[in-house]
Amino acid sequence: MYRVGGQAVREGVMMCTPHHMVTVVRLPSGRMAVDCRPWQTLVPPHSLLRVPLLRCGFTLLENMVNGATALFYSHRVLCPTPHVFGEFGMRVHSLLLLPVIALLVFIGLPHLVVEHLGKGQTNPFFFNVMTGILRCGIFGLYLGFVFRDATFHRVLQYHGAEHKAIRAYEALQPLSVDVLRRQSRFHNRCGSQLVGWLLLLLPLGYTVIDYLMMWSGIPLTSGGRLWNHVMILPGIILLAYECVHVTALNSWGAFFTNWIQRWLTAEPTDDQLEIAYFALKKVLSLAPSNHDVNIQNTA
Repeated sequence: MYRVGGQAVREGVMMCTPHHMVTVVRLPSGRMAVDCRPWQTLVPPHSLLRVPLLRCGFTLLENMVNGATALFYSHRVLCPTPHVFGEFGMRVHSLLLLPVIALLVFIGLPHLVVEHLGKGQTNPFFFNVMTGILRCGIFGLYLGFVFRDATFHRVLQYHGAEHKAIRAYEALQPLSVDVLRRQSRFHNRCGSQLVGWLLLLLPLGYTVIDYLMMWSGIPLTSGGRLWNHVMILPGIILLAYECVHVTALNSWGAFFTNWIQRWLTAEPTDDQLEIAYFALKKVLSLAPSNHDVNIQNTA
């Protein structure tokens, strides 16, 4: 059995094994557009770099790069009109601009708001708990806003379809739309729980670094605090991703995982399950011995 993962894209699903990725998109005509290509790996699966924490960094980067490729494909087949800045501009927007916006909204904005309302409050515990609560509030408002969008809801449905397909495969059940329909839309290896772990770990990590600054005699200025918080963010992200990896291996993490996915998945329709089924069957049909073959746009 291969280790299978996946991702929802616009009007479709991407499924992947350690060797291949297949993106299937439902066109307005009802036909399927299919893209098959090798999975882009940054380091070999059994490299010494695949140690805890480091492995999560490489895995996260691999998922971002390959996931962006799948998203660009779905956008390209559904919106054939070229992007104003071309595909390179789309990649810059997705891989650089969006993380910067997220940094400003989820790190910078809570910091400035609590700094202003606290009128110079320097207690690390109070400050970081308040920014953490505000961060959760911003994320809740974001979800409330995007849930009103029909396109985003369909992406959540495809996310649920992807989980159902993988669960059926891992349970060694015969793959069909009927079998997929009976599966849970929650999966313990879903990377979306990274968001939940970040919301929990950011206040903790920032409180620790603030106390270390105070005990070292370093003035806890607003700018210095914000700079340190940004600098240790990559380390907290790696730790959060490691928590995702650990909870995926333990049944006790199911409650937290399912709670997060309750907001980030939705029950799919049969035609969406068909897309996930086809993507999974296609990626499994690509033998490892053929992983150097690049098959494009087969429908």
